[in-house]
Amino acid sequence: MAVLPSMDPDVLKRIEIEQVYFDRHRNSMLFDKIANLEQWKRAEKLKLSRILLVGTPIQEMNIFNFKEVDLKMNSISEEDVVYIKNKLCNCPNFEEFKIRFHRILNTDPLLSSLGPSYYNRDDLFSDQRKVWYFGTQNQDRVLYLLFNTSESFIFSSLHIQLVPEDAVLL
Repeated sequence: MAVLPSMDPDVLKRIEIEQVYFDRHRNSMLFDKIANLEQWKRAEKLKLSRILLVGTPIQEMNIFNFKEVDLKMNSISEEDVVYIKNKLCNCPNFEEFKIRFHRILNTDPLLSSLGPSYYNRDDLFSDQRKVWYFGTQNQDRVLYLLFNTSESFIFSSLHIQLVPEDAVLL
């Protein structure tokens, strides 16, 4: 925490924090302090390496200003994923948002709430991952969501021409 406030926000483009354990009850004030810094607000990339966010709801994290986010959470819920999807569909500058997790809370309602996934019959690992395409406020871009069933959600901004012809745009 001592270094970040001294960095020039006009120069700082990437924030990477390593080996911190964020517990909602003990460290949420520290996270709130960092997230309110001008450096945090103006940086483009955020990577929380080897950090396990426990009990910190995604809705309370000030992370949707970044173009790229990579973080690790103890668990993720249907509400978290739908919230992220809805936020990113309205974030014009976002490029990639990756969330790794230790466990996911009840996948059936989550998969249902996202709508039908795209099935690529040439994908040898289609039983281990799901893909969705969502419309965004930018008509030239779509939100691509890749769900790796045992490890992560990756949200990416793609040009609409990269969407397969047989995919449903949700």
